[in-house]
Amino acid sequence: MADPPETIEDSNGRVSLSRNTQFQLSPKESLVGDHMLAEYTNGVVEDVAIVQEAGQPRAKLLVPNLTTGRGFFAFQDVDAATETRLLALHKMFGPKAA
Repeated sequence: MADPPETIEDSNGRVSLSRNTQFQLSPKESLVGDHMLAEYTNGVVEDVAIVQEAGQPRAKLLVPNLTTGRGFFAFQDVDAATETRLLALHKMFGPKAA
């Protein structure tokens, strides 16, 4: 079960983070990571999963996976600059409180 969301707001918008979120990729496949929703004042919204790959955090956009039915997600890779920016936002939340 996901942890309660944490939120950071500034003049650019609001970023919410839910740690330990289960992402359902298909009926038989899921992955746990952090779910981050960035809502900017210019109207742009980024729905992001922060997952571990080879022991390193990676930022992936969450997109509906229409091939497996409703309620499932797919991860979309982002370019290096976008990933660096999203991981910096994630890092602003600091380590998970015990």
